[in-house]
Amino acid sequence: MPRITANKYQYIEKDAASFINGKTRGSDKEDKDVAAVIGIAPSSYCLRKRNGRFKMDYIELVKIIEYLDMSDEDIICLMRGRFKGKAVV
Repeated sequence: MPRITANKYQYIEKDAASFINGKTRGSDKEDKDVAAVIGIAPSSYCLRKRNGRFKMDYIELVKIIEYLDMSDEDIICLMRGRFKGKAVV
């Protein structure tokens, strides 16, 4: 079923959490390491990204991007809500 515009931002949050999870696993780092970088408990980090509720402030997101050594293309995908080569419509 295609995604609809009314739920666009819910999809973006869910996809962003999946994107960050994929980058974390792809770099052989763990959630507890990412949580330590942004200065929160691992359980708090997991709660923030669970069920697509990816709630991070700007500074935390910058720290995650630096820690996971994301490319410019990855950052653009994350900021524009475009994942896996498809736009979230």
